[in-house]
Amino acid sequence: MFLIMIAIGVVAFINMKGKTKEVVHKDNVMVAKAVDVMIIHKAPFSASVVAYGNIEPTVVFQGKAEVGGRVAVLLREQSSSK
Repeated sequence: MFLIMIAIGVVAFINMKGKTKEVVHKDNVMVAKAVDVMIIHKAPFSASVVAYGNIEPTVVFQGKAEVGGRVAVLLREQSSSK
């Protein structure tokens, strides 16, 4: 019984492999876009609120960075504890 199931699986695999088409790749060229580069500095930040009652924020920000392209240079801050 086990050999019959294996044989059916092998036949199905060979049948599916013969039906697949070769992938055709298209040469998509993206137009270069001008970008602004900014140097950012680490700054201390703390959010604290003392309130009583029911409060709601007036502005809710849900941001998501979506950029295209590749990373050219990745810089990281080196610690001075070496």
